[in-house]
Amino acid sequence: PSRIGIEPRKYTVYIADTENDRVILFDKEGEPLGALKEGRKGLIGKCRSLIDDGYRALDKKNIREADKIYLKLIGTYTELPSERKADIFKEINSFYKSLLLKKQQVKVWEERQRQEEENRRKLEEKKKEEIESKRKEDKERKAKLKEAQRKERKKKVFEFLRNLGFAKTE
Repeated sequence: PSRIGIEPRKYTVYIADTENDRVILFDKEGEPLGALKEGRKGLIGKCRSLIDDGYRALDKKNIREADKIYLKLIGTYTELPSERKADIFKEINSFYKSLLLKKQQVKVWEERQRQEEENRRKLEEKKKEEIESKRKEDKERKAKLKEAQRKERKKKVFEFLRNLGFAKTE
């Protein structure tokens, strides 16, 4: 412990444990009451602040920012003395797993978006092909109808001329 404080009204003893970035509370009999929120000082505190910032970036779906924070976090982690690294490793590992999970979720979402876009494009192409096919069928039908009408007119003209005696049939 680096410091000890006493609150006379509550008979509470505060002991600052700077080695572990926390303050431990004891009652007048010396029974532990718990610990106050861990401090954000020193390299451990800096790591915890970076982890909090990283989680906030992940909550905002800002993967690039979370990646940058993770790199800073690892840089800070490497500066820690070996005996202190175990204190924060689980928290860093948990953040890293969350980062990987969010990256995977984004990758799946982007793949789904790409697939939906591709399906939409294929559907549009199919509709265009159907419209073009219909136009071609209509054009062929109209051409056949014109040909049939032309033949019918020719036949009527021939009949008319035959009735007048200008055309003979054998």
